[in-house]
Amino acid sequence: MSDEHLGIVRLSMPDGRTIPLRFTIGRMGQMGRDGIVTRMQTVIEGLPGDGQALAELLDLTSGGEIKAKDVLEGEQPPLDLAIFALNEAWALYRFGPARQPEGEGSANPLIRLWTRLKTLCRRVFARG
Repeated sequence: MSDEHLGIVRLSMPDGRTIPLRFTIGRMGQMGRDGIVTRMQTVIEGLPGDGQALAELLDLTSGGEIKAKDVLEGEQPPLDLAIFALNEAWALYRFGPARQPEGEGSANPLIRLWTRLKTLCRRVFARG
């Protein structure tokens, strides 16, 4: 299976290592969904405490290969690459390889109904 199907995103570290990042149910249990979402939001928006949040997320998703303490003390991947990799790993965990919710079926069913009614009316009245 490919990394996408396993939910793995690879992050290149400055020392040349490539670390796999992955959210799993076991790892989710350590912080909880709300804790992860809050930390992701803090990192992405650059809010106070974003360095600590980034370090904790990297420690969590790498399974301990990247230590939060090391990230805070200076051994860190480029910030943009780390944020992008975490976001990709989160999308893979939530939605799988598509990285987004499934198409029209996940939308409001009333919108689909309204679209179908408009299409039907257009067909009926166009033949007038």
